[in-house]
Amino acid sequence: MSDVFIYFVTLLLTMPYVHGFVIDKHKRPIENATIALPSASMFALSGEDGFFEFEDVPSGIQRFNVVHRNFQKFVSDLMIVQEMEITIDLDDQM
Repeated sequence: MSDVFIYFVTLLLTMPYVHGFVIDKHKRPIENATIALPSASMFALSGEDGFFEFEDVPSGIQRFNVVHRNFQKFVSDLMIVQEMEITIDLDDQM
């Protein structure tokens, strides 16, 4: 019984790892996009391959704001409950 309790407490205390890629409409990676989770005061910059990551993201609804000078701003609310990988598609500037 105690093993189950310890496992349950561990699950509650573990904060999700969120990672992914920022790409354009042609599925090419976008480097130097800023990804922000304002309510968690977390920020990341996408790498050459478009990859970004956040560790210890608070569970619940998180707003993702993504900006890059050559693309339209992306805003989306996502429910974070466990580790997840996401792909963010940015549209060209108008």
